[in-house]
Amino acid sequence: MRRVLWTAALLVLATATPALAGGEYDFVLTGRSNPYWEAMAEGIKETAAAVKVDAVVYEAANERDAEGELNICLTAISRKPKIIVMSSINPSIGIECFKQASAAGITVADIDGNLPVAAAAKAAIKLAFSIGSDNLEIGRKAAKYVGAIAGKPDPKIFILEGVAGSLNGERRVQGFREELPKALPGASIVA
Repeated sequence: MRRVLWTAALLVLATATPALAGGEYDFVLTGRSNPYWEAMAEGIKETAAAVKVDAVVYEAANERDAEGELNICLTAISRKPKIIVMSSINPSIGIECFKQASAAGITVADIDGNLPVAAAAKAAIKLAFSIGSDNLEIGRKAAKYVGAIAGKPDPKIFILEGVAGSLNGERRVQGFREELPKALPGASIVA
């Protein structure tokens, strides 16, 4: 599945936009210590090889390494790729990276939705595209799942949020909290 997604994305980038044809495509991912991002990096590399696109994948050390991710972005900018596609650790890093890349004439795009389109527009950043999950809906679906498998009508729920400050994590928790009372009215969130 990831290969199909990245094949489509890279083909669109390579063929639909003449300004991006040829050249290097740089991807700055959130953290190599996370299996999700490892799979994403592998999918990008496999797809780039299959469609003969020169893709360079950079990965921050972990999902808390904001300074490292910004340094990676600056390195990518110095290589003057056609595009930088980034999953920023937080909106501040995404805005700073994309402002500098845009000033250098590099096309920018967001993956994973950590830089909301409205925030990019407010910062005068023109995103070529933004791909992300509906994290509110993911949280809601998680609550529905808990409701479906709960062994009793009044369980105590502990929410494990993930990395503090992650917009996506916050939205998943928000969706979960919104849906849980509907899915499992007797449940209580203890932490």
